[in-house]
Amino acid sequence: WVLLIWVADALLQIAVGYNSLGYTAPGGRINGFFGELRPELGVHLPVLAPLLLFYAYRFWPKLGQLILLVAVTLVVFMSGSRNGWIMFTMVFAGLATWMVWQDRKKALRWIALAAIFMAATLTGTYFVSATFASKVNLSLRAFSGDMESFDAATSSRVPIWQTASRMFIDNPINGVGARGFRYAYRNYSPDPENDPFLSEPGSLGAYQPHLTLLEIGAETGIIGLAGFAGAWGLLIMVWWRAGPNQRQEFLPYILAVAVVFFPLNSHHALYASDWSAVCFWLTALFCAAAGYAARTTDHRGMVR
Repeated sequence: WVLLIWVADALLQIAVGYNSLGYTAPGGRINGFFGELRPELGVHLPVLAPLLLFYAYRFWPKLGQLILLVAVTLVVFMSGSRNGWIMFTMVFAGLATWMVWQDRKKALRWIALAAIFMAATLTGTYFVSATFASKVNLSLRAFSGDMESFDAATSSRVPIWQTASRMFIDNPINGVGARGFRYAYRNYSPDPENDPFLSEPGSLGAYQPHLTLLEIGAETGIIGLAGFAGAWGLLIMVWWRAGPNQRQEFLPYILAVAVVFFPLNSHHALYASDWSAVCFWLTALFCAAAGYAARTTDHRGMVR
C-alpha cells in the first residue's frame, strides 16, 4: 500500500504540477513525497518496484497489472534519474524472465503487450515532457563515439572515474577508506587545474565515484571487492539451491537486492548512511523471506 500511495501521489504531481502535500517537481523531475530539495523518488521506487509488481502479478487481474506497470514506468522515467531507468529496466527484465520460466506461451504474450504499452507511454512522454526529452537526448550522446560527448552524456563522470581508478591503483589493498573519496580526490585527480569538480576555491572535489564497483575498489580496495564478490556469490548460491516454490516466495526480494547492489549503479554512494540503510534493509527483507521459504517448503521446494 505504501508503494501504491507513492505512485498515486507521483501521478498527481505529473497531472497537476504538485503532489498531495503541495510539493512541486524540482526542475521538472517528479519527486512525490520526497520533497523539492533532492530528486530521490527516481532511485528509490525502482529498487522497491519488485515488491509491488510481483504482488500485482500474483494477485491482480491482467488489466490491473498492465495499468500498474504503465503507471510505475511513467513515474520512474518522469523522475529524471537515468540510473533509475536502468534499474527499473532490470526489474522488468527479471520479472519477465521469471514469467517465461513459469509459463512461456502465456508470458510472451503478456510481455509483448506490456512492452507495447510501455513504449507507447514513453514515446508520448518524450513529446510532452521537455525534461524527459532532454534527458533522453543527453543520454544518446554517449553513443556519438568521442570522449567529450560521452563525458557530457554521463554528467561529467569521466574525471571522477579516472580519479577513482588512480586511488585504487595506488591503494589496492584497503583503498582510501569508506567515505574517504572526497578527501583524497584532489591528490588523485589526473588534471586538478581543469577538473570541473575542483574549479571552486576550497572545493574538495566530487563526493563519491558515482559507480558502485569503483567506489568499493577506491574506498575499500581488494578487501572490499572480495567481500562484494562473496556477497554476490551467496546470493546466487541461495537462488541456485532453492526449489521452485521457495524461489517464488523470495523472488521480489532477491531481485530488489540484485538491483540495489548492481555493480554499475551510478547514483548514490553505497557507503552513504541513507543509501546503505536502504541496501541493508532490503538485504534483511531478503534474508527473512528466504528463511521463511526454507522453513515452509522441503528440499524440493514443495510446500510442507
